Amino acid sequence: KRQRMMMCQNRQFEERIKLLTNWEKQITERLAVGISSKSIAKRLGISSKTVDNHRANILEKMVLDNAAQLARLFASIQTARSS
Repeated sequence: KRQRMMMCQNRQFEERIKLLTNWEKQITERLAVGISSKSIAKRLGISSKTVDNHRANILEKMVLDNAAQLARLFASIQTARSS
């Protein structure tokens, strides 16, 4: 039952990822592994304020409250794909 619920959540997450812009996808990948906004900004050559704005848009589109939830979902998808 739990596995079925996780698979459903993963499918919803993957569908929501399709709503993200290319910038948002790049930032999502970095946020999901715990990279700070400041470091992301430096690596992408944009301001940390821009990263923060993208983060807010990402969380809204993904229907999440914080980056920790994003990281957990991202990790569960990676685990499911490798199984």
